[in-house]
Amino acid sequence: MGVCGYFPSDIDDEVLISYTGGVSDELLENLLYLTEKKLNQIEASLKVKKKVFNILVEVFQNIYHHQFYNEERLKNALGNNKVHLLIKRTEKGYLIIAGNLVDRSSVDAIRSRIDTVNRMNREEIKKAYREQLGSGYLSKRGGAGLGMIDIVRKAGQKIEYSFKESTNDFSFFSFKVNVSI
Repeated sequence: MGVCGYFPSDIDDEVLISYTGGVSDELLENLLYLTEKKLNQIEASLKVKKKVFNILVEVFQNIYHHQFYNEERLKNALGNNKVHLLIKRTEKGYLIIAGNLVDRSSVDAIRSRIDTVNRMNREEIKKAYREQLGSGYLSKRGGAGLGMIDIVRKAGQKIEYSFKESTNDFSFFSFKVNVSI
């Protein structure tokens, strides 16, 4: 296992996308395009394709909001701002693993948010999603606070995650979600 124990070292034919490197708007668009193309080749169910694709969009939005919000500080502290992404077909669905640096001051809030969503049952998740959507809330980073709720809602599974200290200012946040089919 690699980064924070989530990135397997044995990449096989079931991998749709495996990426480690810098991030940009264009790159995220290209990764979405490639994922959609691969899903169209291997997945017959339109419902499953949409579910995986929509979860991936949420994952990218989370990366975007944390990476670009801190882009200048990341470059100054580390010289780069790499992200890690793996999408793999499994016997029971798809596995999405992502990792990126986050401001250490955000760790407790992210952990609390995921833990709260992970404790919810299906009905509570639906209710939280509707309430958050109806609130009109937008964070200073431009998000509506729906990301983790929407990922769990669409995946039907809890999010596994970890944080690993990287520098005084940043921690590496990695998470994985299994998308059931």
